[in-house]
Amino acid sequence: MNNPYSPYFQYNIPLPANQYSQNQQHPLSEDHQRILPPTQPERLRKSAEHTKTLLSDLVIVNETIRTSPEFSQRLVNAASQSDHQTVHYMINNLAIENRAVVSYTPGGISITLLPKDASNSCCYVVMFLNWKESF
Repeated sequence: MNNPYSPYFQYNIPLPANQYSQNQQHPLSEDHQRILPPTQPERLRKSAEHTKTLLSDLVIVNETIRTSPEFSQRLVNAASQSDHQTVHYMINNLAIENRAVVSYTPGGISITLLPKDASNSCCYVVMFLNWKESF
């Protein structure tokens, strides 16, 4: 192939031959469809039901940060000092029913709410709040 747009053009390196002849179908052709597992609308409904409690907890976390300047200041200070234990404790010590996994960057905090039952992997909700205009 002597294509001037090919990265190999200037080096004159022979390209490998196509392993499929033009008459042979590619194994992922349109004739082959993947077999997908059956849908589970009931599981979706239960996931949505569990998400209600996660969203309630998210409101508690959001309202505490929004309405308590002292809490917000302590949270930002702990994060800026890389005190992950304190940041995690502050969020999880609020009146929430579920688990919060907290991470932060120099520009903000990410709070992921998960069902309190660790074996329940039905759903999660993530909220990111920034404390710098650009990060």
